[in-house]
Amino acid sequence: MDQNKVMPEKIETYKEGINKWRDNRYSSMSKMNVDAGINSFGKAKKNGKPYKHIIQLDKTNSYNFLGEQEILRQVLERFDNGKAGDLPRILTNTVASQACCFNLFAPLKIPKYNFLANKIFSNLLNKEVTVSKIDIEFTPSKNESIGDQSKLAGTDADVAVIYSEGKRKGIILIEFKYIENEFSTCSSYKRKNGKKVLRINGKGVQKNIRTFCNNNFYTSMILSNLNSDSKNFDCGYLKYENWQLTNNSSVFDIDKIQHQNICPFRFSLNQLWRNMLLAEKVAKVKEYDEFHFWVISPKENTYLWNSHKQNNEKAFREILTKKGNEAFRSLELDKDFISILESKVIDKWSNDWLVKFRNKYLKKQN
Repeated sequence: MDQNKVMPEKIETYKEGINKWRDNRYSSMSKMNVDAGINSFGKAKKNGKPYKHIIQLDKTNSYNFLGEQEILRQVLERFDNGKAGDLPRILTNTVASQACCFNLFAPLKIPKYNFLANKIFSNLLNKEVTVSKIDIEFTPSKNESIGDQSKLAGTDADVAVIYSEGKRKGIILIEFKYIENEFSTCSSYKRKNGKKVLRINGKGVQKNIRTFCNNNFYTSMILSNLNSDSKNFDCGYLKYENWQLTNNSSVFDIDKIQHQNICPFRFSLNQLWRNMLLAEKVAKVKEYDEFHFWVISPKENTYLWNSHKQNNEKAFREILTKKGNEAFRSLELDKDFISILESKVIDKWSNDWLVKFRNKYLKKQN
C-alpha cells in the first residue's frame, strides 16, 4: 500500500438513538442525497464532521428547496431583509425544519396560488376566510413584541398568517417543528443546572434558581417583582413583559398558574407560552378581532410532545382558559395540511410541488 496515499474520509449517517423519527429522517435524507449523485458533503457545526444529510453550500442551488427557484428566491429575500436565522444551515441541511417550513409555505405566497392559501386556512378555521399575507420567519415590531426583541434574539414565529372574514381580521402564528426532540425551554432553568452567579459585597455567590422554580415559584419569584425596577431577577422573564402579559391575558388562566407549585414554563411549555403571548400581543396592537397559535409537526415525531415525562399539549391546555384552548391547536403535518392541500390542487405545478414535498419529508426510509 502506498504510504503517501490519503484515504478518503469516512462519511457517516448521523444518528442520535433518542428519537426514532429523527433518526429515520437523517437516514432518509442521506439516502436521497446519495441517490441524487451527491458525493461531497458539508460538515456539522457541532463536531466538524461531514454527514450525508448536509450538502455543500451554494446560494444559487435550489436543491434543498425541492428544485424550485422561486422558493430559493423567497429564502434569500427573507434573509436579506432582517433577522431570520442561520442561512448556511437552511441552504445545506436537508433535515432542517426551517427549510421544510419554507418548502411548505413559500408556494402559498405566490399570487397564482393564493386560492390554495384561502382553501387550507378556511378549512382549518372552519369558515370562509381570505388570506392577505403569509409572513415566513415573522419578527414582530418593538410595539408588537413581548419585550424581548433584540438584533439577534427574541420571540418570533415561524409563520404569521393574516386573514379576514368580511370586516373581521385575524392572525395565526405558527410554530413549525419537523425533527426536534422538544420545544425551546427556559434557559435560566437549564443553564448551569439552574445556578446563577450573583455579586454580593464584590464576591461571586452561586444561587440555585431551581430551588425557587420548583417550590411555590409564583410567590417566591414572580409576585413581589412584577412592578420592580430591578434588572437582576431570579426569573429572567421578568426583564420582559411575559408575566405582566400573562397576568392580564385572556387566554392564560393566571389562577391555575399561580397555584402550581412548580413553574410550568421551565421546559417545553416555555416556547408555547411565549408564542401564545406573542399572538395575543400582536392582535391587540394591530386591533385584530381574533388570534390563534398553532403548532404543525409530523405525527411520527411523538417525542416532541412527550418530553420531560409529561404530555406537553395536555399540560399546556390545563393552564389555558376556554378562549385559550380554542386559540391553540396542534396540527399534524400530513393529515391536517398536506392531505388537505392535495385535495385542492388544480394544476401540474402545484401537484408536482406536493408530490416532491411528500416524497422528501413524509416518506419513511425502511
